[in-house]
Amino acid sequence: MSNPYDSMEGVVSPGEAFGNIAFYSSLAACTAFWELLMPVPAAKSGLMLNSLQKIATRASNKGMRPTRVIRLPKSASIVTQIIPTDVMTSVPVRLFLIKTDTGAMMRACSKMHESAKIGGDLHNELEEHAQSITDQQWAADDQQAFSRLLTSHRVGILGTSHLGYVNAAMTGTVAMLRFVQLSISMALMVFLAAMAIVFWALMLIPVVGQGTAMSFRTSLKPVVEIARKVIQVMDEIMVKVGWAHAGIVGLMTLNAAGTDAYKIGDIEGGGWANLGQSGVDIVKDIAEKYLRAVKV
Repeated sequence: MSNPYDSMEGVVSPGEAFGNIAFYSSLAACTAFWELLMPVPAAKSGLMLNSLQKIATRASNKGMRPTRVIRLPKSASIVTQIIPTDVMTSVPVRLFLIKTDTGAMMRACSKMHESAKIGGDLHNELEEHAQSITDQQWAADDQQAFSRLLTSHRVGILGTSHLGYVNAAMTGTVAMLRFVQLSISMALMVFLAAMAIVFWALMLIPVVGQGTAMSFRTSLKPVVEIARKVIQVMDEIMVKVGWAHAGIVGLMTLNAAGTDAYKIGDIEGGGWANLGQSGVDIVKDIAEKYLRAVKV
């Protein structure tokens, strides 16, 4: 079955490649534009980046920040204020951390949407079945018990179905925003990498090359600042969307678990048990991935 996420997958499928291109291009751009190695503010960019920024700040404050002078031919020099801890939240590191397979995210959205649709169809079938039963077909007690059980199933299925639709929509939004961020970052980094090549080509020209190269580099500083700002702002937006995603889906997950846990007579729904098992499975999956990464 086809749904809107299938066509969106084709649009965002290059996201992973864009992320790799942006990262490797940023490394090339850093050879001429050292500002890309300076810290990008990360206070509002999520727990991991915020922690990295705090670590870098504490390390920098332990002593005087050393000054490195990169000597260029014929007395030209560029003074930088870069120490190892600076690069912890630099542009290349930020680009490495945001590399994402946005196509896979959209495929997941498509599967969630289809699961939600199946749930919705089942709810409609139960609704039709309930309406098809007349009072004359049941004894009063039987009809009352069946009605309660049917209502319980319908509410549980509907809550789970809505959870699937909302989760697919929120995940799709995150995937699209990430794709936009990767696309813009790639364009800027590829441009700066190309300009870095031009810079070093100018540096090799005798007599006038070095001065021309430095003027050329200075003229591109606004582009470097734009690149740093775009990455910072987009990360902050992604964090806000992520919190909204987690909050909405978390509440709807609890609602779905609760509505699927009703007990009718001897029959009890497995909502809370299923939710607990899902949590255990997630922890196991994270632990397995961590152990594989450590072994590598």
